[in-house]
Amino acid sequence: MLEGALNSIINILFGSLLLVSISAASVETGSPVCANEKCLEYEMGLEATRKAVVSIQPIANQSSLGCPTGGHTLNLGSTKRNGTLPNAEGVLKALRAQNQIDSRVLETDGSKCGPCLQVNLVSPFTVTRPAKTKLNPLCNNRPTKTISGRFSTEKEAKSFAERVLKGKNAQGKELYVGCPDPCSFRVFNSETLVEGGGFVATLVVQCGQPRSSGPLFAPYEFSHGNIHQWACYAR
Repeated sequence: MLEGALNSIINILFGSLLLVSISAASVETGSPVCANEKCLEYEMGLEATRKAVVSIQPIANQSSLGCPTGGHTLNLGSTKRNGTLPNAEGVLKALRAQNQIDSRVLETDGSKCGPCLQVNLVSPFTVTRPAKTKLNPLCNNRPTKTISGRFSTEKEAKSFAERVLKGKNAQGKELYVGCPDPCSFRVFNSETLVEGGGFVATLVVQCGQPRSSGPLFAPYEFSHGNIHQWACYAR
């Protein structure tokens, strides 16, 4: 049953996303947006995802002399859905269709560079986390791990995530050492295109309080977003 639940997580981790924007600056300044531990945990996961994505392909630093400086924003999707792991893939399928449209809008955005040419890079991400948890002191102050790999196909990336989340490779084994039962994962998955072809898939995995019930029937929250980077080049 546990393996089936993990497969359900793996099957939904790869998709597109986007919408309501928050600036990277608001994350960096540590503004008191959150009033509870669950929200703070979520913000920390977003920040870890932002830092990981921007470090992969930092195009914002490549603007031409005489053009506006580049930048980036983290955009949160407007929809959050609740469900269980067995029906999670269907829940996110509807989000992905809209996300693809939204991502294409940002990929063609030309509003930030004035007369210079704007080049965009959009990295979609999904978030999978328990909607309800129960307190266990064993799960306090557990680590957050960032695990990345470069792939040519979605199939390769999916296989990589499977090995990690099942603890079947070095990264996965390390993950389970830091997150023993009954603690549970919160998974932030992003994809970033890279020069030379392919993409980097990044898993930011938080270890936190246990689910409120077993893995197949525990309520989960699924959300989405993207990180939009841009640079401005002389024409």
